Amino acid sequence: MNSIVVHYQEIALKGKNRPWFLSRLVRNLRGAVADLDVRAVRPLMGRIEVELGPGVTREEVGERIRRTFGVATGQPSYPTPVGNFEIVTMQRNPWWYPPQSDWAEGAEPIPPGPGNPLGTRWMGLSAPLVGIHGTPDPASIGYSASHGCIRMQNDEVTALYPLVPVGTHVLVVGYRPATAGYWDTPPGKES
Repeated sequence: MNSIVVHYQEIALKGKNRPWFLSRLVRNLRGAVADLDVRAVRPLMGRIEVELGPGVTREEVGERIRRTFGVATGQPSYPTPVGNFEIVTMQRNPWWYPPQSDWAEGAEPIPPGPGNPLGTRWMGLSAPLVGIHGTPDPASIGYSASHGCIRMQNDEVTALYPLVPVGTHVLVVGYRPATAGYWDTPPGKES
């Protein structure tokens, strides 16, 4: 059997969100390969198997899954909100302005540059004061380290930035994912 395995175990799948997340991930993968000769997309323990028909290659399916990225999400005391959102604003080399929150009390705005906590890019979500952004602290990636935002390494957020225009849907599952993925879905197959 010719197949591709997509691992999701590194994403923290906990509690009641796990079955919903798996069904959504399988549905999105099915949509991404709907026009190819794919016989089945099956969730298994810790992975999803994509069974290919004789007329499709691994490379063809692999081209649809663009890339995965390591991320840092909100600390338990400042969790990243869960749900369906969309990107509503985008900025290159953003300024950081302290939010009205206890943790930012007395902080001053920080201009673009090496010490900016937003790194090199900001993609603001429809969730208030939450976005996907770079970080000057790459050691925080893979941990619950932010105040609710989704942090990425600066080179990775810079690579993702031109691929996701304003209006792009963002699905946040749980509050501690270790990776985020981006893949193409053929027109008319969005889920």
